[in-house]
Amino acid sequence: AVVFERTETLAREGLISEVEVETLGAQVESSEADIELAEAQAKQAQAAINEAREVLAKSVVRAPITGSLGERNAEVGMQVSSSSRLFTIGNLSELRVRVVLTERMLEEVQVGDKVRVYFGTDESDQGVLDARLSRISPFLNTTTRSTEAEIDLSIKDNPLRPGTFVAVDILYGESDVATLIPTSALYT
Repeated sequence: AVVFERTETLAREGLISEVEVETLGAQVESSEADIELAEAQAKQAQAAINEAREVLAKSVVRAPITGSLGERNAEVGMQVSSSSRLFTIGNLSELRVRVVLTERMLEEVQVGDKVRVYFGTDESDQGVLDARLSRISPFLNTTTRSTEAEIDLSIKDNPLRPGTFVAVDILYGESDVATLIPTSALYT
């Protein structure tokens, strides 16, 4: 712009031709248009960056629950759909033990009965968890004439793992109020 003003001053004094002034003026206008185009391209590039950041933010998958990671079916960069199972996550502080009950057992057992869950590999290492029977399915299997009961365990630092087989004693018919007499006091 300074060069163009100097050229106009020289043209008024008659030192350069009007054609040179017009040529220089066209170059100035062209340069200004180039600047505007570059600014527009910079804005467009910034919009593309913002859009890419938004897509990247949506591609981060967050678990809807807290828990322990059990199985990983996805890797970074892998293309997945909404029906793809990415991970298996479980809350191991809350487990459900399923117990098979026969039709005859249903006459004695009811929801709320005390249970003992035994776990461990051998008798010297065996642990015991006390709980209560949470649910009993009212539907019998027509073939086996059995149903399923559930025991909900909510334990911090749970020693059990999903899929583990455990032994269960259902303590039905127990009374909380009972008179205890040592066997030494009995006379036959």
